[in-house]
Amino acid sequence: MIIGVGLDNVQTKRMQEMLLKWAERVEDRVFTEDELNYSRSKGEPHFHLAARFAAKEAFFKALGKGLREGMSWTNVNILNDELGKPYITLQGRARELADSMEVEKIHLSLTHTD
Repeated sequence: MIIGVGLDNVQTKRMQEMLLKWAERVEDRVFTEDELNYSRSKGEPHFHLAARFAAKEAFFKALGKGLREGMSWTNVNILNDELGKPYITLQGRARELADSMEVEKIHLSLTHTD
């Protein structure tokens, strides 16, 4: 059974501007260490961080909860497997809510555009 579908789009330029203005604040509040390390290992980190931001937004929309009910941005971790395929891991309140809604699988696709 499909619980929900979420879609979000973030302009990479906007993410780049946010990082230039508020790098530490945005990085600490929104991204996990794993996400930051992965993105920093790439040529243009803001492309990868924008995609992760959009994926988190889409997840919250699919769950129908937004950032309500005690969830935080860092409860959702967007990673890549050894072949580069993105996937989501959940921690804390996001994991609890997903479990209570009997979420068994999360499908994820990322794209980067200017």
